[in-house]
Amino acid sequence: MRVSLFRCCVIALTLLLPATSQAIHWQHSQPQPHGKSYYGYLSGLGVENVFYNSKCSSDNACSYWIRIGERKLSLGKDSSLIGHGRYLSGSYAFYKSGEQYYVAASHGRPRKLGDSLSKLCGFGLLPEVIVSPRGEVVCHNNEKLFINGKSQPLPQSAIYASFGVSYKGHWALAFIDEDYNLHVGNQQGFRQIRTGLHGRSDLKDILSVFPTGTNSAWVAVYEYRSKRNKSLMLYRLSEQQQRGYQVLNSIVDDAGINPQLYLTRDNQIRLHSNALRQDYYYQFSPASLSKQQPLHNPFPEPDLAEFSLSLGTRLTAWSVDQEVKEPKSIDDEGDGKTLAKTRYNMNNSLLTEVRFSGRILNTQLALSYLESKAEEGASQLEKAASRKLFGTLGFDQFFSGASSLVIEYAKEDVGGIATFRSGDSPSESTAFTNRYERYALLKTEEKGIYKGVSYSRNNVPTAIAFFESGLRQPKIYFDRDFELEKLLFVIGYNTAQYTARYMFNHSSFYLNGRVGAGLFSFRIGDRVVREAEQHFGKSYEEEISLALDANIEFGYLWQNRSLKHAGLGSTVQLGFSTDVEFYINTVDKETTVDSDEIITSFERTDWRYGPFLRASLIF
Repeated sequence: MRVSLFRCCVIALTLLLPATSQAIHWQHSQPQPHGKSYYGYLSGLGVENVFYNSKCSSDNACSYWIRIGERKLSLGKDSSLIGHGRYLSGSYAFYKSGEQYYVAASHGRPRKLGDSLSKLCGFGLLPEVIVSPRGEVVCHNNEKLFINGKSQPLPQSAIYASFGVSYKGHWALAFIDEDYNLHVGNQQGFRQIRTGLHGRSDLKDILSVFPTGTNSAWVAVYEYRSKRNKSLMLYRLSEQQQRGYQVLNSIVDDAGINPQLYLTRDNQIRLHSNALRQDYYYQFSPASLSKQQPLHNPFPEPDLAEFSLSLGTRLTAWSVDQEVKEPKSIDDEGDGKTLAKTRYNMNNSLLTEVRFSGRILNTQLALSYLESKAEEGASQLEKAASRKLFGTLGFDQFFSGASSLVIEYAKEDVGGIATFRSGDSPSESTAFTNRYERYALLKTEEKGIYKGVSYSRNNVPTAIAFFESGLRQPKIYFDRDFELEKLLFVIGYNTAQYTARYMFNHSSFYLNGRVGAGLFSFRIGDRVVREAEQHFGKSYEEEISLALDANIEFGYLWQNRSLKHAGLGSTVQLGFSTDVEFYINTVDKETTVDSDEIITSFERTDWRYGPFLRASLIF
């Protein structure tokens, strides 16, 4: 009843909120319907292309190569293209072949650079590598710039950075520091300019830099200031000036996101934004920027708070496939012989899910909720220790930029009949009720991406084989009391998360996905364990095995928000979703078992699918 009432309220709110139709608040010029990417423009200039490719024949014989213009360099199996540089004067590739690293051009012998990437680019993550017009390998980390392995410190620590290369023979590094200033430069030095970025802005894929000389460059920056104030800015940095211009400002749309910038040979600025609903292509002269008069955005302040509460339900059909198979060699093709299997006739069930996230200033509401739950029923000393733990770990600081903590909970109970069959033995059947529960802690990121951990548990009668050393003559049981618990790392994309951050009114078909990988542990009924230990005269220890998950969701989304009420609104989603779960606890002929132990073997695949309805209140 509570769920139905909530849905009615949300749908009513959706209908009552005023519509907002203007997509872009102000723009320097009208976008063109079509445009050319920078790589397409380079090809039009005749600049040599650089790419990696491979081909395998029907007998699994494979060849690998890099193409630089008309030149083809054959490589070994363990090879990859790491970076490149494309210029009118010629193109370069930085690649790995075997254990060695090389730089090659469209002519001349490849130059060997050794067998250590860390000597060339330092330690840590390697987000981007380019090759300079002189054939130098150029890379960076958060603290240093590296040119052919020689380092020089950056003027400030970088939290996000991007290289830019000009076909005329220049390169530059642009980065955002911890105070959200923009720095642009190269080995000759860096220049700095203040931006409109802050602690809740997008910080990935927001820069595109195009150098016009050794000491000059243009930089496009997507500046997310609040859900009602997003700008695509253009900065010019040179020895004479550092100045910013506005290309567009959006209140209700995601125009300006994912910028790509370059200048043509006749000095025209071309700027592309790859938004959710359409692409924006701008072309104008640098001289036109001095005459612009941007329209003031009436919402200059960052959002003080964000909130999202979702309730959903799905009518679920179940299909479960569970088997025990004979051990086979790792090199054998196909599946081993089936020793036993369980078939399930399961009723439809009703999945209920809840998803919550929120923030007031820098306080994550979901984190505060978890902290309060940790203190329930605790003594004063335990409460003090809990607060000390949460404060020391600094969880709030972990959620910067577009990140928030999301709590997810899902539950469904389903009844059914499990039928067990092993060899020529008579089949056994039993009625059961599976109580499925899932908890997830997720960290949202930019552009609808999220990552986190998921815990779930369920109970389904299962066929299990016990093996001793030698893996001969297994003993097979049908366990009616079987239970399992699963812990996964998950990553996925959520369209509603994207639209809640960047859009106001939006309706479209969408496709979401999530994948997970981790471990599961299982508890076998005491009676089965006791009988197996007595049969073999050996002990059994609980095991941990591999689990894989995937989810696909297709549907239609309606979102409506109010400008007047600071973005208060709602989202309704209707569609079809499918979950597939793999539980892999198998043995092969190479598996070793201690002489005083027994181990288990089984595998299971769960399919759950059905139509769903989800309603969300967002702010």
